[in-house]
Amino acid sequence: MTASGTLELIRAALAHLNPECTYARRLRIGGAIFHITRGGIEGLDLFDSWSKKSKKYVGEKRMVQRWGYYDLRHPNPCTMATLRRFVEEEGTPWEQVTHEAAGGASE
Repeated sequence: MTASGTLELIRAALAHLNPECTYARRLRIGGAIFHITRGGIEGLDLFDSWSKKSKKYVGEKRMVQRWGYYDLRHPNPCTMATLRRFVEEEGTPWEQVTHEAAGGASE
């Protein structure tokens, strides 16, 4: 999968995740995005855009600060599988997410 395809998959997954989730889940979602994007600014932008939809949003400055707390050397990182599990727990089939990421319409 290309880098842009990976970003689209993350974006599609986030569209099915509730930004009003618990703090613990939010940390894991951020950690997964950080790991998948290797800590890149594109990942931070996706995580920040999704987080802005929450009443709990802490602001861009704080989001950048929190992004810096994640570590690529984490021995047990959150991954795309983490996002998949959370999406499926919220009732969306992963196949729908991959279809949307590939440019398909929401069903």
